[in-house]
Amino acid sequence: MAITPVEASITADEIVPPGSTIELTFRAQVDPQSAQGAIRVARGPERLRARVALAKSGRVVTVRLDDDAVGACELVVEELLSTKGLKLVDRHRLPFSVVPIAGRVPVDLR
Repeated sequence: MAITPVEASITADEIVPPGSTIELTFRAQVDPQSAQGAIRVARGPERLRARVALAKSGRVVTVRLDDDAVGACELVVEELLSTKGLKLVDRHRLPFSVVPIAGRVPVDLR
């Protein structure tokens, strides 16, 4: 049972605006029910609202942040399964910050 790495559209500690969409890419197709339960966004102990959906034949999971999510957050993936029932991710955490900004954030400040 090989656990595959997660490729994310953001890097650790990146700053994103409210309402952003984060993409997670996997080598195998993700089980839709597993994605709903295994992927969440948290701010400390508080679970934030986020829309989790599958794209690109189930190999990409999009996580759309709520417009009210602001501050230091963490994308948490725990025990994510493939469509074949194999564990894709045991545990993965990706810290980032949500900050209301008017313009684009320069790459060197992300």
